[in-house]
Amino acid sequence: MTFDVDGVELRASEIAYNELLERIVDLRLPPGSVINEKAMGMSLGLGRMPVREAIARLATGRFLTVLPRRGAVVSPIGLADVLDMFEAREAIECGVVYIVAERATTDELATLRDLVAR
Repeated sequence: MTFDVDGVELRASEIAYNELLERIVDLRLPPGSVINEKAMGMSLGLGRMPVREAIARLATGRFLTVLPRRGAVVSPIGLADVLDMFEAREAIECGVVYIVAERATTDELATLRDLVAR
């Protein structure tokens, strides 16, 4: 099943993944929160399978811990995890800046220099 979101086709499991990840990151689902597949599916307007797929993907990324026969729990975030996220973000942002600088026009580069100077 796919949905059109702002002109982009997304699978139901992608919608569930994005929404769960957002709720974890902004602490609407704080560490230790138990994820109930059925309830989460109902709150998202999706079935259990897309939620189950999203949970499996989030568990792979260590955002959730799956407990057999009990469900999934939002994983605690430690200092090492936060540092890893900042390092990953820095690497991504540096790569993006490099690509932008390579493709930017002279006027765009001047605008970027002005922004950096502020």
